[in-house]
Parts: sequence; structure tokens; C-alpha cells
Amino acid sequence: MRGAAILMYHGIGAPPRPERTGARYHIAASALTAQLDALGELEAAGRPVIGLERMLAGGDGVVLTFDDGEASCRQAADAIAARGWSATIYVTSGFMDTAGYLTAADVRALAQDGFTIGAHGATHRFLTDIDDRELDGELRGAREVLERAAGVPVLHLALPGGRGDGRVAAAARRAGYASLATSRVGLNPSRTDRFALRRVAVVDDLGLARFAALARGDTRAYARDQLVGGVLDTAKKLLGNRRYEAWRGRALKLLGKS
Repeated sequence: MRGAAILMYHGIGAPPRPERTGARYHIAASALTAQLDALGELEAAGRPVIGLERMLAGGDGVVLTFDDGEASCRQAADAIAARGWSATIYVTSGFMDTAGYLTAADVRALAQDGFTIGAHGATHRFLTDIDDRELDGELRGAREVLERAAGVPVLHLALPGGRGDGRVAAAARRAGYASLATSRVGLNPSRTDRFALRRVAVVDDLGLARFAALARGDTRAYARDQLVGGVLDTAKKLLGNRRYEAWRGRALKLLGKS
């Protein structure tokens, strides 16, 4: 094993707001069941499903995370808890209590059930696009709202849209976060940078064999996604977020993956 694998989910079933999150980031309930079965087999072979906190303390295994805080997280959480596992739910505080997303009561119930509640910003704006004052307000505001809802400290942050840099990481530290999850593909060694956690997206066309290889920590399975990720990162820098999103949307439609 080459480090902990953090799996990045979004939702189960149809997305509540397709314009916010593309359909490819949503998987069928049957796919989730098959993936959890595969994780059970890996755990039996010595590759456990662990919580984010245990990973940050140096643990090796598979960490489950969900971005945005969609209502379908409750369905996924039930399936995960039934196996004795938990996950980190990164909630966009401004989406809470709106159609298709978790309510404040849901967030508290998840926290009481042992799930880690993290923040995914207040408005899901790209954090690199806003100035320092707005950035501090976005991060502190999300944390305060979610802590009131969850009734527990909210110490972990995931970058909306994966957009981050050193300035954003410094703001996250100032706002009281203990870790920052990115969308950069890769594994996390025991001494990983807590403010540059690598993850891999679980998408609708991810075959079960490839899913198992990624969860297992097979570095060969990561190579392709890391190459594609490098190309996309370069495109983001060259085009800027707004032009990149327009270009990416057109490219995905051409590929039938919108």
C-alpha cells in the first residue's frame, strides 16, 4: 500500500441541481452497494475503511467523503453505517435546508450517528476568485453555521470545485480548520500535508474493478487520472475559472458526460 485513499462522492441518484454538479458525479444506489461490497472485501484482506481523523493521525486505509451535502447523503450514510463504517460529509452551509440538500436536523443526526461534518464553503463559490475579506467570511461563516447545526466542532474543509492555493490554505488555518481536502488525484502517505489532502472522484462510469484498484491503493490505477488532472490544472491556470468551466462543460457534452 502506498498511502490512504480518500474517495470523493457527491450524491446518489439524480442531482438536485444539475447546473451545480454534473450528473457524472452521481451514482446509482446499486453502484454504491457494489462498491461498499468491494470495500468489505478489501477490509477483510487488511485494507480497512477508516475515518478522516484516524487517517490524519497516520492511519492507512480507505476514507469515504461526500461533497456538497445533498439529501441523498442520508441514504448513503445508512448503507455505510450498516457496515460499521462512517464518512465525512462536507456540507455547503448555504445549501442546507434547501430542496435536495440536507436539513440542519439531518446534519445534527449524522453527527450524532458518528459521521464527521465538514465544510464545503458557504456559497460554493470558487475560493480562489474572492478577495481576502470575502474569503475569511466564507470560511468562518460556513463553520459557524454548521457547528450550530451539528452541535459539534467543524474542523475539516473541502475546496468547492477543487479551487485552492496557498492563500486559501492560510485562510483555512486562520478560520480554525484542521485539514483541507482538494480534488487533486493521489494517495496520502502517513505524513501527508493536512492542508493538501488528495482524493479521487467516484463517477458514474467508474467500473467496479477500477474502483477496487483505486481503493486498494494501486498506484498504476491513479496514473491516468493524475495525468488528466495535470492537464486540467494547466487549463485552469491558462483560462481562468470562468472560461475553464465553459470549456469543460462543452468538452463533457461532446463526450456525453455532462
